[in-house]
Amino acid sequence: MFPEEADARAFREAVAGGAAFGEAARKQVAEGKAELQGGETGEFVRSDGVSPELAGELGALEVGGLTPVVPTQDGFAVIELEEVRFVESEEARALARQRALNFAQNTALAAYNRELTEKYVKLDRELFESLDFGGTIENFEARRDDHRVVAEVAGEEPFRVSDLARGIREKYYHGMGKAIESRDVNDKKIPVLNDELFKRVFLKEALALGLDKTREFRGAFEDYEDSFVFGAFVEKVLKPELQITVGDLRDHYEKNLESYTFPEMLRLQSLAFTGAAHAQSALEKLKRGTGLRWVRANAEGQVASDREDILRFGAGMVAWTALPEAARRALEGAQEGEYVLFAESDTVVHVLQVEKRVPARVQTLEEVQRSVLQDVYKEKTDAALRDWTRKLGEAYGVEVYAKEFSTP
Repeated sequence: MFPEEADARAFREAVAGGAAFGEAARKQVAEGKAELQGGETGEFVRSDGVSPELAGELGALEVGGLTPVVPTQDGFAVIELEEVRFVESEEARALARQRALNFAQNTALAAYNRELTEKYVKLDRELFESLDFGGTIENFEARRDDHRVVAEVAGEEPFRVSDLARGIREKYYHGMGKAIESRDVNDKKIPVLNDELFKRVFLKEALALGLDKTREFRGAFEDYEDSFVFGAFVEKVLKPELQITVGDLRDHYEKNLESYTFPEMLRLQSLAFTGAAHAQSALEKLKRGTGLRWVRANAEGQVASDREDILRFGAGMVAWTALPEAARRALEGAQEGEYVLFAESDTVVHVLQVEKRVPARVQTLEEVQRSVLQDVYKEKTDAALRDWTRKLGEAYGVEVYAKEFSTP
């Protein structure tokens, strides 16, 4: 890594000209012109462990290749790619499979869209390319009254300049004055046209194939209808009947204080050992005043740092309720700065230090009023729905033969 770009370029030119990278790099470091960074000999670095700008350059290299001089936050980097290895990871394979599937699906969809567009659409390309929606608001408004046909879809209403203007306007939620003045508004022409034609040609092809007659479509459509009707019933009938008072909010809040209470929070430091004897020895040293950092660096019998099957502490505050019961028993009554033993299992014993302890706190009604209102609203809506279900059942003579089902 070079502080000066000129030194980095001179180094790269020397290596590209035949100088050995390692020898040339050590010379630059010895002269104080660079700092050697990267993996040790035989060590591999994950691609997600380097900055995005470096990862992009490395991804384009063949083995033995040399990056250009790359500006980074720390200076100017030049990297030689010695070897590439691929990590055997089920997660990485699954992600790669999903990306490949997504790419194949998108490619097939784009090809099908082109096929349907050629089949159904007649585009006036000359008119479309000549349209200018920018310059002034007056010019844009004139396009909204322009009924010239941009595209014809067989058997459908034509897509007009006015339709294109409406679609462009919908892309700007917070006003479009600046986009019109700079003519950036014209950049929306192609995506608006493509989106509209995509919807039209796929709908037309679906109807031509009779997909609207299939059982799957009818089932999905009926579910949508039921959901829409039920939603309208809630909006038009149930909601107007609901009345929520301040007393309702306070009653619900007082009956459910536990739901509106911040749990006790702790920040812990941990040393994990392979047995009780090692943990007890470390605990005694800590209680005599030995520093935690020194014990962590020198105590024998510690669990390997790369083990993933044990509990880890020290990554911020943790809720008391999220701790294992055995850990809560060990920490019960421990004050800030104290150390305790916690046996995660027969072979893993932790020495825990309580760095910070924040007591549980009940939030005031004012703090949680919005949440309480939502809870009360849901309760009253559910109660009203049950009442209407009962009334409708009585009115239409519904008989219930079973209320609960279970599988053997």
